[in-house]
Amino acid sequence: MASEEINGAPDMLVRAIIRAIYDGDLVMGQRLVEAQVMARHSVSRSTVREAFRRLAAEGVVDIVLHKGATIRRPGQEEMIDLLRVTEALVGLNARLAAERMTDPDIRLAFAEETAAMLDAAPDSEGVDYARLRTRFHRALLRASGSVELARSLPKLQLHLIRAYTAIPRAAHVSSYRAIREAVLSGNGEAAEEAGRRHVVLLIDAVRAGA
Repeated sequence: MASEEINGAPDMLVRAIIRAIYDGDLVMGQRLVEAQVMARHSVSRSTVREAFRRLAAEGVVDIVLHKGATIRRPGQEEMIDLLRVTEALVGLNARLAAERMTDPDIRLAFAEETAAMLDAAPDSEGVDYARLRTRFHRALLRASGSVELARSLPKLQLHLIRAYTAIPRAAHVSSYRAIREAVLSGNGEAAEEAGRRHVVLLIDAVRAGA
């Protein structure tokens, strides 16, 4: 987790922990020790406990009495259920983004952000590649302009990070390129299909025992 000072508010600590999971600095099954979180973020024990409580309510962590919290690892059936919902939302997100490509500023921003991610992907590993994936999905959310999807999708995707490790890098990158091309074409139907296919890759990997 990146070292940074967070003054007080539990919601700020919640965001920092969630970002660390997205960035690959925290992994599924990893234990979060209260004292270490307090020291790293310069917050009180009550702030840490409240942040853990909120994360537990969202299904991000499991709280173990007297042992702090652990980054939650969903089981296979739960993962598939989450992925089915995510498939629909990622498809919708891509469709909405495609429909906004008539705005030259939105189109340029999306094209540049995703091109940079795809250019860097082949040479990135581990945490760096996790951050690139996050950048792509954030760029897609910004392009879609949907406030509700911006609230809903990240929470779902947070649980699905481990599924990515079961898919070959080439398949990842090819899938992202397909989404990008469909969105930039302005074809909402094609973009939705590309977004759904991306998540189906994860569903197939989980079903195969990822």
